[in-house]
Amino acid sequence: MPCYPEFMSRTLLVCLTSFVAAVGCVEEDPPPPELTVPPSRPEFARAPQPCRSEKLDDDGALLERVSNRFDPDGRLLRSIAEDFVVHTLVDTVSFRDIAGRVRDQESYTRKTGADGYGHAHFLFDENGAPTGSREGGFDDRIDILLGTYQLDDQGRIAVIDRRTQDERLAADRLENFAYDVGDRLIHYDYDLEIDGSLEVITDVSYDGATEVWDQNDSGGHYQQTITRDGFGEVVRWEIDLELDGSVNYSLVADLDTEGRILGYQADEDGDGTVDRISTFEDDEERRVVTTTETGPGGTLLGTIVNDFACLAPPVDDRCPPGFFEGALGCARWRMAAAMDHGRVAHQVFLRADGTLIALGGVGGSVGISPPITEVETIDVAANEPVAGAALQTLRIQEAAALLPDGRVVIAGGFDGANDLVDVLVYDFPAGEAPGPTLTSARRRAQIVVFDDGEVLVAGGFDRDTHHLSAERFHVDDATTSPAGRWRAIHRDASLTRVDADRAVAVGGLTYGSVVAAETEVYDRRVGTWQDGPDLVVPRQAHGAAALADGRLMVVGGEDSDGQPLADVEVLDIDGQSASLLAPLPMPLAELHLAVLPGDVVLVAGGRAQAGERAGVSPATFVYDAANDIWERGPDLGVERYAGRLVTLADGSAAMVGGSVDEEQTTAAVEVLEVAP
Repeated sequence: MPCYPEFMSRTLLVCLTSFVAAVGCVEEDPPPPELTVPPSRPEFARAPQPCRSEKLDDDGALLERVSNRFDPDGRLLRSIAEDFVVHTLVDTVSFRDIAGRVRDQESYTRKTGADGYGHAHFLFDENGAPTGSREGGFDDRIDILLGTYQLDDQGRIAVIDRRTQDERLAADRLENFAYDVGDRLIHYDYDLEIDGSLEVITDVSYDGATEVWDQNDSGGHYQQTITRDGFGEVVRWEIDLELDGSVNYSLVADLDTEGRILGYQADEDGDGTVDRISTFEDDEERRVVTTTETGPGGTLLGTIVNDFACLAPPVDDRCPPGFFEGALGCARWRMAAAMDHGRVAHQVFLRADGTLIALGGVGGSVGISPPITEVETIDVAANEPVAGAALQTLRIQEAAALLPDGRVVIAGGFDGANDLVDVLVYDFPAGEAPGPTLTSARRRAQIVVFDDGEVLVAGGFDRDTHHLSAERFHVDDATTSPAGRWRAIHRDASLTRVDADRAVAVGGLTYGSVVAAETEVYDRRVGTWQDGPDLVVPRQAHGAAALADGRLMVVGGEDSDGQPLADVEVLDIDGQSASLLAPLPMPLAELHLAVLPGDVVLVAGGRAQAGERAGVSPATFVYDAANDIWERGPDLGVERYAGRLVTLADGSAAMVGGSVDEEQTTAAVEVLEVAP
């Protein structure tokens, strides 16, 4: 059977769900332009798909349920479809920008004995016109489809080029669209083999309120005739499969004396009998649709009840003004007092009194702008920055960490001419004091601090070599001690403490700038490094966070081609294993990662495209470990990457500094607030 286009009115779609499922797939064709609804028309006359749809059998048992959530403007935000016969749940979430355009979409499927996750990321040009999309699949959680859009001179989609990256899926196709002077779709075709042949050809003609869709595809040559009222609502839809003037499917609206639609009657098999009846019951705030399915002889097959009552969430469930309803409840990012300097490649730490200390970094591109020597604290509660004594030694690419006593240890770096071996101890607001001297000069080294104040510095490089060695010390020591050696280079790896005595180096770049999959585990009780479990997905520029049970979550990053990754995995250090988790809804590199109380993993900002400071994102995502899904949080007020995300004493988080584009850093400080 042919595939019927999914361009019908929203109300009609509810009534056609079972019919379309019975005859085949639904092609995702662009809709004709919406007609403006006069203000006098009741709002529910153009109601969206139902907020809740339940299908019952003739005994009243629940067979299917669909629950939708719309924003106040009627745009679909979330849909959860449950099939209680085969125990399947599909959860689809759309993420929109302030103009209402879908930027990202994620879908998660759970079924007895199986589960899957899909995602789509949509690209737009500077004028907001769609230019492409990147989609991910359910089976192996890999990217399977890339779409490139070409626009005509009016900014309308003229060509869509879809290409799979998985050869098992025959989903490649080239779609072409044409419009009349009234911006109505008049032709589309599909080249499913991308070889110049056209497997689907459709011409659309218009005569007043009537549209004729003439389609020729592998399912045959057939016509659809659609009649709309003055408000754009479908009042008659007929399908002629034999092109002989017969009607093989018909849907006819019941109208009241004022022309409002009271319901639909459908003859789904062309035998002249009604197979489906939909009746609408309206009051001032809601529309309920009850659809009865009948079989031969009028046998009751089932009843569908659609409730259109939640165009917007109920008033008592909505968030306060300015708050976003999502994974964290009602949350928002609040602007705190900005720093005196925009910073990138800087360090931010939480002090015992609840304030933040920010030091180091540069105000522009690393290696071009001079280092920032000023040190300042941020009181996020009082919205007040306070300056401390400046650093005396100019340096960038240093390693820094917070000591248990509230001081900051700063090791190595680069002063613009020389790689540094000195260690400084900064005590706010007094200033810096010297610590021990490193055995090797290091910039871009990795650093962790253990609970007793012991400092581990590993890797990094100088003008002559990339270091495999590590060294450890206390800041009051005169010298450092060797702390073993890596087995491979891990330039720009992450180094994360996972328990009281161990730290794990993950990924980075190895010889020949190859992205590494290796991990290495340092155990200070024996002073050596051991091989850890290999990553499922090699990566650099990723985020890593230790969970309460000692496992390590690794999020996003870049592959060997510099492409941001959506892949997420968890490392079991003791079990020597790595396993994939649900991927991020969008690929992100140089993202910001924090763990909130209860092992709630928060990801904010980052780069969504390849290239330095490209595709900077304001998005926030929260990991739901119970369901292995990522849910949306409130967007940042300032989109950025390479900032610092810090967990605060009250369990919230703060975002400090970062880059917003190729030449500009930000001094903005944002605090995550959750409404009670």
